[in-house]
Amino acid sequence: MNTFKTLFGIDNSSIKETCVIIPFFSKEILKGFKVDKLNKGMIFSTGCNDIFSLICTGMGSAFAGDAVLHLEDTKCKNIIFFGSCGITKASLLKRESITIVQKALSKDSFTDMILNKKALDLFYPDKDLLNILKKALDPVICSNVLTIGSIKLEESYLDRFKDLDCDIVDMETAAVFAAASSINKKAAAILFTTDHIKEFPYYTAFKKENLPIIKETAYKAASTVYKVIADISCFA
Repeated sequence: MNTFKTLFGIDNSSIKETCVIIPFFSKEILKGFKVDKLNKGMIFSTGCNDIFSLICTGMGSAFAGDAVLHLEDTKCKNIIFFGSCGITKASLLKRESITIVQKALSKDSFTDMILNKKALDLFYPDKDLLNILKKALDPVICSNVLTIGSIKLEESYLDRFKDLDCDIVDMETAAVFAAASSINKKAAAILFTTDHIKEFPYYTAFKKENLPIIKETAYKAASTVYKVIADISCFA
């Protein structure tokens, strides 16, 4: 039994040296990444273009982290996580913009959030990969992300965000960094902003009338990431 193909929809020998991990997809994201289709596996969906593999994991740390762990025995060397995020505080970041993650704080346990446990773990992107992306995307804003385990509870953390040194929140980045480090793969994250936790929360941002803007932002962000990877020789 080919476990990898069962889970990912393609054979592990087809995985390229660079993998882009996404928690969800739309036709705009696929178009931006120049991937015609995703092959559906039992848990993950995977497609390839001429330069990298694109893996859709589903939302949440457990799925994203597991997908990365399964890449251990493939040709993959570089992992780029690409997803959406919400802004936590006043900063230079605006909605519909791109940011590179320079530090990930982990609060991705639902039970830790609901019990309001204080402890946080810190995870970092690969330094070389981070510097390459910063140079390629210059000028770009670098951010600290808090990876959370509950969208419902994020608003109750608004006061704590001020003390946690986080600019944005998502649900996967810390897990991707942790998993990649554990299997000795390089990882970095490029996120696009869709909402502001206090001023423009996700349940407003993702209303039907706002979706065209989000879809256009996702397409532009994916197109930008594709061009960056295509232009960087170490990804060849």
